[in-house]
Amino acid sequence: GIGKSRLRYELLRRVATTARDAGSAPPEIWLGRADPVADGSPFGMLGSALRSGLGVSFDTPREQVRDLLVARAGRVHSLNAAERLADTLLDVVAGGRESTNGMDPMSAGDLMRAGWEDFLAGELEQHPILLVLEDLHWGDLGSVRFVDAALRQHADRPLFALVLARPD
Repeated sequence: GIGKSRLRYELLRRVATTARDAGSAPPEIWLGRADPVADGSPFGMLGSALRSGLGVSFDTPREQVRDLLVARAGRVHSLNAAERLADTLLDVVAGGRESTNGMDPMSAGDLMRAGWEDFLAGELEQHPILLVLEDLHWGDLGSVRFVDAALRQHADRPLFALVLARPD
């Protein structure tokens, strides 16, 4: 309708072209989409973006996702720290709170946000990230808050967020 997809397409095309012309690698593109059926489900958009960054789908077995998270986090963290980080991020990817059961919601949210920011910091040491969040009008507040906090936390790092929504 109003050109959101065209804007995304043109920006991503130009980013790739500019990086290629400059002789550098383009940023990793993590694409998060809100699901209109799951309107506002916790961490739906952020989970989608993380799955995109990991190259997995929603149906990928939990243990396989955990192994990928441990491997990626292990590039900059100790094995124990990478495993704790992976367990925390599994909750974001799945939109649940399995490893935070028994915690009050505020503490669980703080733990998950810290895990997201630590994982992102490690990824940003490896490569730039262009985070694309589509259909924010169907998105969730948790994802928005986590992305907002990450943009502030990593203001001096190669992180860019393109967030698209209907104007209404």
